[in-house]
Order: sequence, then structure tokens, then C-alpha cells
Amino acid sequence: MKPARRVFLLAAGALALTTACGRRQAAQETDALWALVLPDADGREQPLAQWRGAPLLVNFWASWCGPCRKEMPMLAEMARRFPQVRFVGIGLDRAEVVALWRKAQQTPYPLLVGKSAVLDEVAALGNPARALPFTLLLDAQGAVFRVWLGAVPREALQAALQDVGAKPQT
Repeated sequence: MKPARRVFLLAAGALALTTACGRRQAAQETDALWALVLPDADGREQPLAQWRGAPLLVNFWASWCGPCRKEMPMLAEMARRFPQVRFVGIGLDRAEVVALWRKAQQTPYPLLVGKSAVLDEVAALGNPARALPFTLLLDAQGAVFRVWLGAVPREALQAALQDVGAKPQT
């Protein structure tokens, strides 16, 4: 075997091993996300695992976050247009504020109440800065499909929802 080919094959093998290990690590981190149990604005505990089996969009937001407030009406619109995708908002706020926001915005998806520590648990999924807004789109198998740090552009979200297999309602 030529030396150049041997180096290429060794490098390819190392890349494959690194990729495989990365996938296992990501699956473990996603398991931690699915294991979250957070209260809704009424204080009822809601496990994220109840939304397994279909694509799920998880949006981390706060009422004091300008970009979060700006994107939420668009997220609500997309939740209505793509009913095959489950949407969940995790508000890093007090329960009263989340309840008021849900009522004022008529959010068509569940809003849960989280503490800032929730961002620590999901930082490895694409938010090492622990910034808001932060949005994850998980596929039907529960793996991370897309990640947005900052406000989600409408066109990018619509394309990603279709890429994950959802069809818009007319």
C-alpha cells in the first residue's frame, strides 16, 4: 500500500471514530434534555419525554429578552402551520410572568417554567454561552436536527420544519 493511501485510510478511520464518539455523546446529552421535568405556569409538572415520537421544537426564552419577545409570534404562527411538530417554550422567568405572557400572546403551545440552570443542562447542545433565545429542533427519533442561537429566521425555521418531515397546513 502506498504511504499516501495509508495516511488517508488512517485519517478516515480516526475521523469515523471521532464522529461515532461525538454521536454517542450527543445522544447522552439529548437524553438529559428528554429527562427534564419542568412545571407549567399552573405548577403542574410536565416531562419533556411526553412529547417524544414526533418532531419537537424547544424554545428557551425570557420575557426580558427583546429578541425572544420578537420571535414568539412567528413561533406561534409556525406551530399553527405545522401541527405535526410539537412546540414547547421554556421560559426562564417566574410562573406568573409565563402565565401572563401565554395569555397575552395566545401561545398555541405549552410554556414551561425553567430556571437559568436549565441552560447549563443543554449548553452542550449548541449554547455554550447560555444565551437567549435558544431553539432546538429535534427529529421524531429524539435527536437534535437543528440548533439556533439567537432569534430564528422565519425562512430558516420553515425550511427546517419541512426538512424534518412536516408539511404546512393551508
